[in-house]
Amino acid sequence: MGSLMQIWIYVILSVSFLNPVSSFRPAAPAPLAHISRAAHIPQAHPIVFAVTATCIKTTAADFLAQKLKNGDEGMDWRRLAGFTLYGAIYLGLFQFWLYTEVYTKMFPGAQVFAAKSLVQKFADPVGAMSILRQVSMEAFVHWPLAFVPSYYVMQEIVNYKAFRLSNLVGKIKENWWDDMKMCWSIWLPAATFNFGTLPVAWQVPFTTVVGFAYTTILSIRRGKDEPKSEKIDQVQKQQQTTQAIKDASPAFVKRVKVSVPAISYPMNSTMVGAAIV
Repeated sequence: MGSLMQIWIYVILSVSFLNPVSSFRPAAPAPLAHISRAAHIPQAHPIVFAVTATCIKTTAADFLAQKLKNGDEGMDWRRLAGFTLYGAIYLGLFQFWLYTEVYTKMFPGAQVFAAKSLVQKFADPVGAMSILRQVSMEAFVHWPLAFVPSYYVMQEIVNYKAFRLSNLVGKIKENWWDDMKMCWSIWLPAATFNFGTLPVAWQVPFTTVVGFAYTTILSIRRGKDEPKSEKIDQVQKQQQTTQAIKDASPAFVKRVKVSVPAISYPMNSTMVGAAIV
């Protein structure tokens, strides 16, 4: 019995020396291992993850909006590409730099406040003021000057062969106030709730859900939006066509008018009586 025990201990030590990790730590199940590796992607490759996530979100939102609004009329792939570009360049690259590099330096207390529990947050008025300043920066500087206009920049680049500044300025002037009211109505309470109450781990998923809803509404409202100058051109062309038809109608009628000589028929009293009856 003692010799068998010695042999068993020798085998265990030999295997442990060859592969100490696998012998003492059981391997994680395959699904859990995949989930664990996927959970480290945002930390290992933050920029790639941000761009990929925003591309998928905006593309899916416009795809859904086109299906809801147009049905089986077909997919506008150029418009879909515009939303993909908007998600990659602005929502992915620019906002990643804004939130990780700029806001962390401008509002260092916001991250500390977000990491606290809900009870600790109520006891930290200084941290709450930091969140309020960050939300105010978002609502009255970032969104009006960059977030809303950037969509029209991407739309102008994709939808038209050449970038035309007049069309871009015309669309922003025409739609900016309505877009800002929609943006404030959705993102102002969402940002306040997100940064003020949710833990850090839940902020990105919450923002993704709200962003998907916002992008879908934006796609339905502005996906087919035309610049004001082009609308005016179309109206003017229609008016000119209508006027040309009106001007040509009398001459056309005169050319095709045929004079028919009047023909009189004699009527007797029987015919007159029949007509009266």
